[in-house]
Amino acid sequence: MGLHKSHVFQKKLFMTNNELLNRTRICISKLSNGRVTLRGDGLADRISKKLKIPVADIISVFSILKKNKELICESWFNGLPLSTVNVDIKSIPKPESYYRWGSAMRIAGYTDGEIDSLQVCHSLFDDLDNDDQLSLAKGLKQLKSNRYDDNGHSKFIVSSKYLMGSSKILDMIPNMHLKNFGLDIDDYSRPVSYVIVAGPKNPEAVVLVENPQALEAAIKSNVTNIAWIATFGYGLSMIGDEYGRQLANIIEDKDRIIVPLVRSGSPPTIDVLLSYEDIYFWGDLDLEGLKIYTSIKSKLPSLKLSGLYNPMLRLFIDQDINHSYIKLTGKEGQKKWKSTDAILNLLIEYCQFRGLDQEVLTDSDIKQFANSEFVLPIKK
Repeated sequence: MGLHKSHVFQKKLFMTNNELLNRTRICISKLSNGRVTLRGDGLADRISKKLKIPVADIISVFSILKKNKELICESWFNGLPLSTVNVDIKSIPKPESYYRWGSAMRIAGYTDGEIDSLQVCHSLFDDLDNDDQLSLAKGLKQLKSNRYDDNGHSKFIVSSKYLMGSSKILDMIPNMHLKNFGLDIDDYSRPVSYVIVAGPKNPEAVVLVENPQALEAAIKSNVTNIAWIATFGYGLSMIGDEYGRQLANIIEDKDRIIVPLVRSGSPPTIDVLLSYEDIYFWGDLDLEGLKIYTSIKSKLPSLKLSGLYNPMLRLFIDQDINHSYIKLTGKEGQKKWKSTDAILNLLIEYCQFRGLDQEVLTDSDIKQFANSEFVLPIKK
């Protein structure tokens, strides 16, 4: 038999009388599924098996529910209903997950204050079985005890160390609840973000690129006076707009550490590149790409739409090269939105139903428009 965690918690949860009462109420509500009656014969056994609680405990709860007239039955024997039970659960109980997580924290030795701070997170842990909930509760308790030793370490490393070998769990728990528990996320080091950069030592302008594939096309175009920045791609399965959102998140977070990976050339530092007056954004001509531009511009006021949108818009209009917002194109769910900028609103109108990817441009397009700002098309 392989090694496994203790099953003590799995067999019997540590509950207060009120928790036991409400968990039984929840179970009865689920069994009745909106009906006003239940079969009384075997009801206690059914609840006992579902909650993994001894029948004797269920009988003690039944006596309370009977007294409250929440369970009404004409025939009882030794505290058990024998005939049809009329169900009238008067209070709206907490969900099952609330009591399961509360039980885990009590077994792990939490104080009442600690329980109050984290019990609100119960739904986050509902997919975990009882053993895993106990492991998580113990891990959080130990993490808190060692918080000063771990000060300055990455929260992802710390999470993996204490929380079931997962680097993501700590990041999933809202900061305010962790702080109430006694953990301050600011005590851990900020995550490092990587971006790809390319270009000469003294570029004339900087272009932020939504997708790394378009960056490769830009590099191959041999434009010599432009520096390029794109988000580092973590895998081929990542859809296009995830790169763009990642780039926006990096720039919006002023405390985030940005590490450049130089793809070609010898461009200046990230701080210098992002401070350029001539800095442009080039992304997909679609609703999400334009929204990403707006997000980044809120932190980089000098950011402008790249002139590369001009040949994209021309193709979009003149040659009908575009696609709908469906799952097949990786753009399912994009919705029209409204900007306070007139130029953006024009582009939003053009692509409110269909989009065009930035990879459509040729080398000659990139050479001609990379060092320019988008201008409105002149109506003939």
